[in-house]
Amino acid sequence: MAEQADGMGIVHVFVGPSCPAAVLNERFPQARLDSPTKHGDLFAPDIRAGDTVVIVDGLYHQTLALRHKEVLDAIERGVTVIGAGSIGAFRAVELGPFGMIGVGAVFGWYSDGVFEGDDAVAHADGDGYTAVSVPLVDSGQRASLVKQWGAPQDPWLENTLRDSQQPPTVEHKAEVNGCVNLTADLGC
Repeated sequence: MAEQADGMGIVHVFVGPSCPAAVLNERFPQARLDSPTKHGDLFAPDIRAGDTVVIVDGLYHQTLALRHKEVLDAIERGVTVIGAGSIGAFRAVELGPFGMIGVGAVFGWYSDGVFEGDDAVAHADGDGYTAVSVPLVDSGQRASLVKQWGAPQDPWLENTLRDSQQPPTVEHKAEVNGCVNLTADLGC
């Protein structure tokens, strides 16, 4: 992919089940969509100074995860690195003091200490793009919205909050994807 027509670098978005590629292509037609990030991705020769990398989803159970030093190396080479939505938000909190930029609700929750570990954004997936479980941040957000709407105490709500704290399993099917949250996080 060539440099953007406006002289800006390429925007590389590493995303998987948090938002379908079709939605991102519609909203950000100039962006280059990549699969969820993993170890070595930010060392790719097509990521250069002046580019922007947006990390949303990443692989870290089934393969080596993106390492902190890869993000730091990219920043040192002049790449803007943004984290949102999932593991990107988690890494942005850790690496914010070194120049990584965090955006969105999930980043805010991590920054405020609502969530502390990567388990809050972990989910099981079948192919890197299809979630087959619901991460804690999604379950917690849905339960929070229900309470915000004034719903009375309800066994479903209590079960959702309890279940959202369990490790992801393939039996826990995803009910909705986080694409609405992601596009809001990115200012869409």
